[in-house]
Amino acid sequence: MPIAAHIDLLNSLDELTAHLMTRAYLRQDGTLTKLCEKLEADRVSGLSFEDRYMQAVGLGNQHRLGHSRNTAEVALGLLSRFRKKEIKLSPFNASVVPNGRESHSTSIHSTDFLSEIPPAQNFNANEPKKTQYSVEKLTYSASQKVDDSAVGVLPYPSSIPSALDGIHCSYAPEWELPDNPIQEHEIALLDELECTPAAINVSFLNTTSLTLSHKRRKTSDLTAHDVAHIQLAMRAAEQKGRPLNAAILVRLDLSTSYREHWDGSAQREPRTNAEHAARERAREAATDKLARTLNNFRRPLGAPLSFIQVLECPQAGGAGLHAHILCHLPNQAAAEIILRAISRLFDGGTQLLADYRQYPDKLDKAISTHKLPFDLRGEASFIRHPESRFMSLERRWGTAAYFCKSAAQDISVTIGGHRSTLEEIRPEKDKDGHLRAFQNIRSYQPQVPQMGITRRLRFSRDLDWKSLEAQGLTLHDAEDAGWLSKAERERRKGLAR
Repeated sequence: MPIAAHIDLLNSLDELTAHLMTRAYLRQDGTLTKLCEKLEADRVSGLSFEDRYMQAVGLGNQHRLGHSRNTAEVALGLLSRFRKKEIKLSPFNASVVPNGRESHSTSIHSTDFLSEIPPAQNFNANEPKKTQYSVEKLTYSASQKVDDSAVGVLPYPSSIPSALDGIHCSYAPEWELPDNPIQEHEIALLDELECTPAAINVSFLNTTSLTLSHKRRKTSDLTAHDVAHIQLAMRAAEQKGRPLNAAILVRLDLSTSYREHWDGSAQREPRTNAEHAARERAREAATDKLARTLNNFRRPLGAPLSFIQVLECPQAGGAGLHAHILCHLPNQAAAEIILRAISRLFDGGTQLLADYRQYPDKLDKAISTHKLPFDLRGEASFIRHPESRFMSLERRWGTAAYFCKSAAQDISVTIGGHRSTLEEIRPEKDKDGHLRAFQNIRSYQPQVPQMGITRRLRFSRDLDWKSLEAQGLTLHDAEDAGWLSKAERERRKGLAR
């Protein structure tokens, strides 16, 4: 096998292992332990990487854990090579017993499990419905996977075997695959799966529209499409083991780039055309500077920064133009790198960061008067607590829901099995003080219609639609906006167990 193809197979095996473990971890029923034991047994037994990959695919099918489209493509490639007798594959032995099922008494051929498409789950009236982004029937088999209504996926444990373990070993299995010819029904199945899947017609019934938020001229509200993108980006990050575990606040109206063009306060509106043009240039300059900063962390962090960014300028006034960013940080050292880079967006920002740490009262005053120019938070602020833990699963999803407080009021939601809209379930106003963080759902916060910004909602490249589709996630996988409710998130999480 060429070296490049060998490395691709290793990467695919690691991705498949991570997918199986995250799905199994959510069940909390012992499936994770069984999978770990089987995968470790395959690793130490001397199986080839092709064999280990197909065994893992078989385990996913046996436990109804689902597979991405990429997994199906890799498996089909291996099966085609097997059919041409280029490689040898061992029989899949279903030795791991799924919950509530009996173990198979005999081994089955490696291709047999492909004919066992997991049946669609039947949800009762109390389960979440995918009314906004679903169609009656999907045409490609890779999409027929176990529905995952969980609000997030925890990173899998470090004890999970990696495909890179034992890479320098010499694999020489002591058994040979029986020379049984591949069956006709298996050839027909391969031919069917190798066909190009038909295009999917997405139906956006009872939603605002598919139009992106920055294309809507009369409002800056986030659309149902935007809310779905945020949810799928969160799920994709969790499944890759890179959860968005830290939140950044940047007051762009206080930044150096903004002040170079417009020095008016957030409360004062421009009076002349020249002032209007100056403020437009200020907003563009500030957002462009922030975008370049977020996209330049590859070298200091060792990898590009994964993030979701929402730009806000509340219609009610108070805070001016500012950005909320949910991102992935691997450790506290990365948090310090981010803080220092963000502080340099402001005049004297580096000294300001040092002062906040030396004089906590100064930080408290900035927070109480809504004059804090920047912040980075996990479970606590990294300004005051550099060793703070990163966000928990619940806090991450609560922050993502907070980003959607400017979502359009007419977006459909399903709460406890009942159809409604965001307008009907949102409170008229938020609770005062620190209790806001514990609210079930935030009140609607309309934004300035003419913000002068092309895109209010922005994603890192690894979380854009193209990357999500490569990971096997489309609008069909998105739940409706009911997940914005904390109580509904907990209910759906319980149903997924």
